[in-house]
Amino acid sequence: MKREAEVESEDIGGGRPIQAAAGGAPHLLLAAAVPPLPGREGAATVFSAGKIDRTEKSDVQAGFRKGRGTRHQIANICWIIEKAREFQKNVYFCLTDYAKAFDCVDHNKLWEIFQEVGIPDHVTCLLRNLYADQEATVRAGHETMDWFQIGKEVRQGCTESPSLFKLYAKYIMRNARLDETQAGIKNARRNINNLRHADDITLMAESEELKSLLMKVKEESEKLA
Repeated sequence: MKREAEVESEDIGGGRPIQAAAGGAPHLLLAAAVPPLPGREGAATVFSAGKIDRTEKSDVQAGFRKGRGTRHQIANICWIIEKAREFQKNVYFCLTDYAKAFDCVDHNKLWEIFQEVGIPDHVTCLLRNLYADQEATVRAGHETMDWFQIGKEVRQGCTESPSLFKLYAKYIMRNARLDETQAGIKNARRNINNLRHADDITLMAESEELKSLLMKVKEESEKLA
């Protein structure tokens, strides 16, 4: 698949090769080709109407899911601050945001994650074929670059892209093993050290151990980005 994207020379960074190469609506093909089906045990996955949905959802994740939006995470943070003031405790926050989040998804690593979490092989094959052999070029003014292979980024505007990125980001957070650390905000019997909204992550702790949380996320992110 070859497509040409034209961008203004002053804003060469604004070009998105996958968006330009997307053409059509691949999710419609998937909807027609794949009936609803249950995933493997332990990796409950539903692939229906062209949408990948992980039924195993973290309660700290908002965005890309029904009933959990920005206002819910803002309310959670406000509640944490109020409780910290009530009990005269320090609380530290670190707000992180991946630059061009959809652009950093490596296709080969994404398929490896699919296999590890138990996405059915034929679903992986369909998506791999949609992203395979993609080439793009950029024209700035009267000059056109050589064609190049696209090995990263999920399609902007595709209905599957949020789910693909969510799976990618969840894999990073799982490998960071934040749930195994003592750093965080103590609430009754629970320790809370992160809240997430789409690709935005808020890390939190009652001490400067917050730095260790950030380094864990940074280390795992660099392995995939």
